[in-house]
Amino acid sequence: MNNNDDKAPLTINGEALVAIDDEALVTVNGAVMLIRERLGIPIPKSRFLKDSANGIAPRPDAIYGRTYLYRPVKILAYAKTLIKAFPPKAA
Repeated sequence: MNNNDDKAPLTINGEALVAIDDEALVTVNGAVMLIRERLGIPIPKSRFLKDSANGIAPRPDAIYGRTYLYRPVKILAYAKTLIKAFPPKAA
């Protein structure tokens, strides 16, 4: 098991949850929570679902029943594409 410092533990209302392993699959709710916790992007679940329907977000890596499961690495790569550079102020 890798002990990387970049794997910050997930928290809800200050209570630490189990840190998500990068090989573990996450649900849509888990993907949104992962983006919020690791990158600080306040993405709503509806944005993720819309981007999934439009082919912007990654395709699911697995399906369990009706639940779509994603790899955290792909989710974080997608979320980083949402960040845009702030234009410099004109002098």
